[in-house]
Amino acid sequence: MAYVRTVKTASGATAVQTTATLPGHLGEFFGRRRYLADWLTTARAAAVATRNLDNLHARAWALTNLGAALRSVRRFDEAVTAHQQAIEFHRATGDRHDEGMALTELGNALAGVRRFDEAVTAHQQAAALLRRTSDRRGVGIALTNLANVLFELRRFDEAITATAADVVICRELGDRNGEATAPATTLNDENIIVLGDLEETDPTAEAAQQQLAAHALAEIDHIITDLAEPV
Repeated sequence: MAYVRTVKTASGATAVQTTATLPGHLGEFFGRRRYLADWLTTARAAAVATRNLDNLHARAWALTNLGAALRSVRRFDEAVTAHQQAIEFHRATGDRHDEGMALTELGNALAGVRRFDEAVTAHQQAAALLRRTSDRRGVGIALTNLANVLFELRRFDEAITATAADVVICRELGDRNGEATAPATTLNDENIIVLGDLEETDPTAEAAQQQLAAHALAEIDHIITDLAEPV
């Protein structure tokens, strides 16, 4: 692919800057098209190139992109390391907003290695920092990620609260797509959730499942009645 060749063959001061920044712009494209090997190749090249730049901000974002690329190929331990390094650089520059975004990326990587309690802390810290910097959409992203981890921990009440808070933000921002998809993103497969775990025998867990199922049904009705539009 031409983009990959451009990144791999770049040399000289100007080209190093290109190598450092271009993969960050291409990351979303590679991810959506599932060109995961290309994403990882260019992200690694960027992380190496930024070591020669006197720009901690660029180094941090190159590492964030590398962490995301590593997560896409399920190399979660390496992703955790990349995101931790990115956070250190953001803190060094005093950029609290980007530190918050990097923290929620770290939370996603920690969840990948099933370090759920640490992931919860990372997402909570991310949401707090993003609130302080008035990034409502960023707060919503952190809350959605937090809700997903809380769901894995079977802390259903807290997961519902985080999801509801994200829905409120989506409404405030006029993001009808986010408002409609946030509950589904957290609840994953509404049919399984409504049915519950048929092998569950713990009365407390069954009661929690029933509560979550009721919430899921209410959200599905809300999506259909209030948000859906004819196709």
